[in-house]
Amino acid sequence: MAPMKKTKAMKVMKAVMKAVMKHDGKNTGGAGGVLKKPAAKPSIRNIAASLMQSDEPVQEQTRDRNKSHQWSKYFAELPDAIQDAYNKSGRAMKTAMVNKLVVKDADGGYSINTDSNMYKETMKKYEEKYGEAGEKGMIKSHMITKCGGVESLAS
Repeated sequence: MAPMKKTKAMKVMKAVMKAVMKHDGKNTGGAGGVLKKPAAKPSIRNIAASLMQSDEPVQEQTRDRNKSHQWSKYFAELPDAIQDAYNKSGRAMKTAMVNKLVVKDADGGYSINTDSNMYKETMKKYEEKYGEAGEKGMIKSHMITKCGGVESLAS
């Protein structure tokens, strides 16, 4: 199909505009009326705009650059529990950990806050999961195989 000439396209647009202006955008039926199809669903832009205009303030936590620098400096010296929790968490949780565990001293320096609830809870969870107090169970069939049979297991 050959491309339309500009003049023909302009004539078509002019005819469409006349039809729209004639009916003032009213949804009239029939052979001569212009029908406007209503939107089936609200658009993504409308949904996003309504969410952005909600009454509740969105509070995003931003990472303090100085605290982040100190965190990366002392990260290797932190206990395994803190390192493990940090590596397994998402961006928001990492930001919260950096902001809560690194505190500014009176002299202007930064240090790790070991009195923080986050520090204590993380250490406690790690000890419960990996500590020596935890008991490790084994399926009976595995125990029989490891011990060399049912007879040796009973004794």
